Amino acid sequence: MTNIQAMEGLRGFAVLLAFFAHYVAVMLPWISENSWTYSVAGLLRNIGHAGVDLFFVMSGYLIYAALIKRERKFLEFFKGRVLRVYPAFLFMFAVYVVLSLALPHESKFPQDTQSRWSTPFRISCSCPASFRSNLSSS
Repeated sequence: MTNIQAMEGLRGFAVLLAFFAHYVAVMLPWISENSWTYSVAGLLRNIGHAGVDLFFVMSGYLIYAALIKRERKFLEFFKGRVLRVYPAFLFMFAVYVVLSLALPHESKFPQDTQSRWSTPFRISCSCPASFRSNLSSS
C-alpha cells in the first residue's frame, strides 16, 4: 500500500498540536494568570484540542484505508496493531506504577493502602486478558 504522504504529514502536525494540549494541561498550574504566557497557553490548549480531534479522525481514516486495501483477516490486522502498541503501553504503565509508588503524593491511585496496591494490578490485568483470549483464538 502506498502511503498518502500529505495525510501522514497532517497527522504528524495533529500530534504536535495534541502535544501542546497535554503540555499546557500539565504546565498551567505553574503559569501566572496575569502573564502573557497564560494567554498563549490558553490559545495552545484550544488549538491542541482541535489537534486531538484531527489526529483521531486522520488515524481512523488511515487505519481503515490500510485495513480494506490489504488481504488480511481483521483478527490478523488487529493482532498486529495490539502487538505494535501494547508493549509501549505496558512499559509506560509500569513506569507510572513505579513512580506512583515511589512518589505517593503525586500519585493518582487511591490513597488507602489496600486500594493503592490492588488498583494498578486490577487495571493491568483486566485489559491484557481480553486481548490474549481474542489473539489466541485466531
